[in-house]
Amino acid sequence: MHRAGHNVGMFREWVGDVWDTLPEGLRASHTIPGEADGTVRVMVRGGLFGGCLNHLLGLPCEGHTVRVHLKMTPTAGGSLWERSFDGRPLLTLMQIREGQVTETVGATAIDYDVVFQPDKVTYMSKDVRWHGRLLAVAVRPKVHAIVTPREGGWYVDVRFSLPLFGLLCHYEGEMRPT
Repeated sequence: MHRAGHNVGMFREWVGDVWDTLPEGLRASHTIPGEADGTVRVMVRGGLFGGCLNHLLGLPCEGHTVRVHLKMTPTAGGSLWERSFDGRPLLTLMQIREGQVTETVGATAIDYDVVFQPDKVTYMSKDVRWHGRLLAVAVRPKVHAIVTPREGGWYVDVRFSLPLFGLLCHYEGEMRPT
């Protein structure tokens, strides 16, 4: 079981022996505690409406070279992921319960199917709860993220979509542990 301040990290404990077979970049991207810096390209769709919606949801603003800082800190209930996109914070709590990865931001909790493979880690959102209530598929946002190893770090590709709207925000770029 994960303990606050324990250097092994909750993801290493969760995937077990598979951890040691992963490339260094994938292990670094999920080692808690940990920090990384990088640059991503952020694309926001939907014009002014999409930009306003993106802002209200706390997603990163559009830009070709957006500076990112990531700090992953163990907590008693999981790990706090503090992301900063050109100084704009995005704080989430990652937890693993009964084999399920859940990321919570504000009143929204997203359950993910997570697959660790030798060449990538894939996150696919499954269930989404708002204030503890499961959202119907017709209104459920979708998150798809892929992390691939790179020499000295990793590459992240994250897509956030909304029903009836489609892709709202997509960011991708290189990260390096600090």
